[in-house]
Amino acid sequence: SEVKWTPVLFERLHGWYERAYQAQSIKYSPVDNPFWRPPQRIGWESRDFLLFALDTLANNGEPYYGPYQEDLILEMHKWYGEHGREFGLLPMDFRDPWDRVISVQAMADERTAAFFATGNGLMLRALPLQNVPVASSYEQSLGYLYYLLWTRYVSAGEPAHKSINMANLEALHLERLALLGVRYLVARDSNVYEHPLLERVMGWHGYSVYAVRGPNLAGYAVKDLEFGDTLTAELKLMRGHGFHPDQTAVLPAGERTVFADAARRPRGTLASASIELAPDELVFSAKSGDGESFVVLPFNWSHCWRAEWRKGSGHLGRADVSLTGVAFAGEVELHLHWTAGYGAARECLRADRDLVAEAKRAAETVGFAEAYEPLERDFQPFAASRPRFASDLVEARVLQSNALYQSGDEVVLPASAKRWLMAAELDGKDWTSLLSMDFHRSTDDYELSARNDGGASLVVLPLSYSSCWQASWQGDAGALVPVDAAWLGVLLRGAASLRLRLPPETPGASCSREDGVWRPISELLRSDSGKIMGGRYTLGDPIDFAAGGASDLYTTQGWSDPEAWGRWSLGADARLVLRLVPPPSGDLLLEASVGALLGATRQLVRATVSVNGTTLGTWEFRPGDTPGRRRVIVPRRLLADTGVMVADFKCDDPVSPKELGMSDDKRSLALSFQSLAVRAAVGETP
Repeated sequence: SEVKWTPVLFERLHGWYERAYQAQSIKYSPVDNPFWRPPQRIGWESRDFLLFALDTLANNGEPYYGPYQEDLILEMHKWYGEHGREFGLLPMDFRDPWDRVISVQAMADERTAAFFATGNGLMLRALPLQNVPVASSYEQSLGYLYYLLWTRYVSAGEPAHKSINMANLEALHLERLALLGVRYLVARDSNVYEHPLLERVMGWHGYSVYAVRGPNLAGYAVKDLEFGDTLTAELKLMRGHGFHPDQTAVLPAGERTVFADAARRPRGTLASASIELAPDELVFSAKSGDGESFVVLPFNWSHCWRAEWRKGSGHLGRADVSLTGVAFAGEVELHLHWTAGYGAARECLRADRDLVAEAKRAAETVGFAEAYEPLERDFQPFAASRPRFASDLVEARVLQSNALYQSGDEVVLPASAKRWLMAAELDGKDWTSLLSMDFHRSTDDYELSARNDGGASLVVLPLSYSSCWQASWQGDAGALVPVDAAWLGVLLRGAASLRLRLPPETPGASCSREDGVWRPISELLRSDSGKIMGGRYTLGDPIDFAAGGASDLYTTQGWSDPEAWGRWSLGADARLVLRLVPPPSGDLLLEASVGALLGATRQLVRATVSVNGTTLGTWEFRPGDTPGRRRVIVPRRLLADTGVMVADFKCDDPVSPKELGMSDDKRSLALSFQSLAVRAAVGETP
């Protein structure tokens, strides 16, 4: 809706603008900086520019316009929520900036902001000069294999445009960083994003340094080996749920013959190990505790490594996509030199180059916006390392694909699961790992036995979630919860044993009705989340479809651009997605001011209205009664606990004004929406 300007509103917005302007360490005026004008040059006649600048700041989600903008952004959102509607202003969710920004530019902006905030270039200090090895930096090229490992594994989970010249941490997977020997992280102190669940070493002017737990500084001695036929397969094995890089290494399929006899024996532990960086060489010294050990070193693999075994002997090879693996027994001292040149010495470079094409194919096949490979029915049960909570299915999908500060096998649970946990367990700090687990299928059911040290644990099973699962517990009872909206999770404490049974499907059962609601939404989110993402909607608020209204928050597919009077639906299908706040406690009434394209030979239009996959009614439009009020009752049972209303409007035989001889407009038009609202259906009839 149009902003209702008053001197009071102008004064408040001008004050915010002045604070944002002053927070800029450098006052500059490029085209992309909305705060280039000094505040004294922003008068009443510039109020549209003022609103544009603040809207850009408030909805960016990652304030690049100065190091101390978060408090201002949060204050603006709070005020919009409490008073914005009085002036025609609506709060919006924070936008994820990573789908619009190149990672190099983001890092450069953050580096500049950090420099002016701290005065010492904290983001890119010369750590090697302090004997702190670094995995990568802005200035150096990573190479294809290392780039693949960083963007599709180490920092996977965000859709930022990547550059081969750097590895920016858009998402945080601590065990993956530790694999590469990362010891410390620098993060902005934020009230918007989560803080890393790590020991805080120090802080300086709005930034903090955190210590990574268990960094790979002397080599990871793994217990198990897995093999991939291609780089793509290797990468997918590493991105599988339940994979822990400090326990398992992934090797090329060609290495199977080397480890054929030893594969059936457990790997040996390390009695001691160390890595030293000497001039022009890398020195690895270690002693295997029992049997043959396989150690993954936090250094790039190359065929040009030259191994000099000064004590003992072993085998050198590529591990975990692009790292160096060493297999040995007993005590070894290995000196590694990187040597390449002309003639025969050039062959190692050719061997490295031969992996480039395969690395490119893997990068095309494996998306960097997904942190983990999708679960399949034959996956092995695993214990989640940390819970995350979502108020609705859309938020669950966002958390799955945009998991900032992930750590290990994080999973998303419904917010209702919080009641089963203690306060200290909600953020994962007191989340307990399993000591043992056994899962198998009997004749008609499944059996699970698990034990931890008494805290809360979550086991994810290779079973689809259903409200109809029945659990027979022995000992203390736990809870069954949906994991990532699709899989069956078991919350437990201490020692738990249970038998799971899924009764024959009964269409009329309440649990079957609940499944029938959330399953289609869950599947739709997984198949094409871009067509279902919607905004948060407060029950009773009208949605204005005219230009300047807020309909863009809820329209997902099948809509024209807003016009002065409202908005057309295009083609046969149009969809609205509303994430309801608060969750409804009863039936709802959906009411719209809507018409249809009528004229010439088109004297009747029918539109079927469905919510969450269930048809609720048919709206008919004839000449003389359009536009008008149309309504349907939405039963509470159709919403279950999803928190999401997916409203579909299917119109028969849409047609263009040109086909009807009304104008030259070639668009296939169906319904004309002016406004829509959803409220409690107390005493209402369709």
